Amino acid sequence: MSRAGEQLRSRIATRNAQQQQQPVEPEGSENSPGFIDGARDLGTGVLAGGIGTAQALSGLASYIPGAERPASAIYRGLGRAREGVLGLQTEHAQQAREDVHGAWDSDERFGTNVGNVLSSIRDNPYYLTSALGETLGSFGGYGKALKLAQGSARFAGLTSPAQHALLAGGLGAGGAGGEIVADQDDDAPYTDRLAGLGAGAVYAGTGWLGARLTGGLDPNVIAGRLMGANRTATPPSQAGLWLANRHAAIRYPSHMAVAGTSEGLQEFAQSGSDVLFANIGLRKEDIWEGVDKAAVIGSISGAVGGGAMGVIGGRMDTKARNI
Repeated sequence: MSRAGEQLRSRIATRNAQQQQQPVEPEGSENSPGFIDGARDLGTGVLAGGIGTAQALSGLASYIPGAERPASAIYRGLGRAREGVLGLQTEHAQQAREDVHGAWDSDERFGTNVGNVLSSIRDNPYYLTSALGETLGSFGGYGKALKLAQGSARFAGLTSPAQHALLAGGLGAGGAGGEIVADQDDDAPYTDRLAGLGAGAVYAGTGWLGARLTGGLDPNVIAGRLMGANRTATPPSQAGLWLANRHAAIRYPSHMAVAGTSEGLQEFAQSGSDVLFANIGLRKEDIWEGVDKAAVIGSISGAVGGGAMGVIGGRMDTKARNI
């Protein structure tokens, strides 16, 4: 939900200029991060993802009339905490993140930009470690929120797709609403804030579809199970019933493919809607600014994290009665 914008491009341009002034080191002289560095990037990513989920939920307070300032303070504070945690990652991971986001040029065609982003990820594989950790942390925060929400008898009595629609909708509305208030220094008119509800509607719709169509193979459902949410709330899809009893050589890759595809598609719509409705609320002249970039990069991160959750789900009890 945070947007790099011109500051990111400026940092990349400055770093590139500095690199041009430095002597070229012999190939292989640069130390590549090892296992400990990778674990560090993954762990800090998980923590940052959990904080990001809490930040999005805190944004719901921005819809309470008169609560703009405390809501904005909390939203900004969690945002700073998240950025601080990401700042603890290795230089390789931070540089990779900047390069991947900087590979998108608004003056280029969509297909060209997608190719540039994928090429940047190929050249900066450390990005995937950071993105994986952050996505898994978001899933952990989501699963915990689902578990807490199920403490309400009214919420627990809903069908699983409805539960996921409500929770996802709250995340989308909170994230966009909090962004609008924070970006306008607490002075956002209430009608502007309501634009964030559009993102909430997109999140709710995609969350419902994910749980309804893929059942226990949806990564959000797996996240709920992992955090102790009601394991019988979501019946398995027909694909899940078939895959549950297959050999591991088929089951795990299939879980990974279904979960990764599901989350990738959901994130494409959700990440794009974050920026779109925030732009509407901020009354930007070009409401589509940054939407395509957010959608593509979000879908890639979602597919990576969703695939990992699919493997986790495959290692859990995946028999039809417990999916």
